[in-house]
Amino acid sequence: MEIPVFIQPGCADNTIAIETGYGRTVVGRVGEGTGFNANVLFSKDSDWLFTTSSVKKGNGTYQLVSAQEHHLFDRSPNENLLGEREIIREGTVKEYLENPHFVSEMHEEEKVDQIYPKHPDWFTGVKWGMAIDLNKCTGCSDCVVACTAENNNPVVGKDQVAVGREMQWLRVDAYYSGSEDDPIVSKQVMLCQHCDNAPCENVCPVAATTHSKDGLNQMVYNRCVGTRYCSNNCPYKVRKFNFFNFRDHFRDGF
Repeated sequence: MEIPVFIQPGCADNTIAIETGYGRTVVGRVGEGTGFNANVLFSKDSDWLFTTSSVKKGNGTYQLVSAQEHHLFDRSPNENLLGEREIIREGTVKEYLENPHFVSEMHEEEKVDQIYPKHPDWFTGVKWGMAIDLNKCTGCSDCVVACTAENNNPVVGKDQVAVGREMQWLRVDAYYSGSEDDPIVSKQVMLCQHCDNAPCENVCPVAATTHSKDGLNQMVYNRCVGTRYCSNNCPYKVRKFNFFNFRDHFRDGF
């Protein structure tokens, strides 16, 4: 089998990890021929170890596409970007026991007054919210698959993801800090934060992005004219637009 190599920080020397859940040959037109079926490498004596296989460097190149670097700076993990900008705020169990409120004390106050009144000034009643326990998250991305299926998000394909046009409304970011040989890997699930004073709402020229009384950022699709101002103004980069004409491209079922 000819399989491309994707080098990851922290991978042990002389170690290769191959995903076995992909590379299905009977899955329909969209998934057929996608990925690599590593199950054929299994030996009869072991279910998870490839004891009868060998590895050698092949020829040619293979294009790898990842959405992880679309919104990151081109800097080395040694520079500890996430710690410098406090993208992820973490602490040890000892720190928590000494001060259970250490994370909330890192809260940043708004330095610039907004031209719009803050929503909590008039908000009363029950407010929607979702909590994600990052201590339990392993970054498996099953939630991303479930979100895509439930909301019927189009699978835009490798070529569109390569130019930053992935359509998932939910993603799992991985941040590396420390050294490339022994990095610290932090996972953070990123989704719409339903901001109280959302920057995507006040820039929409046709009021397609609105705020509900129970604290949700709403979208009125019939009003949207596609200016993409909300996407440009989203600090979390979870606003996505469909750049592709799927209706015509897939009209024959392909």
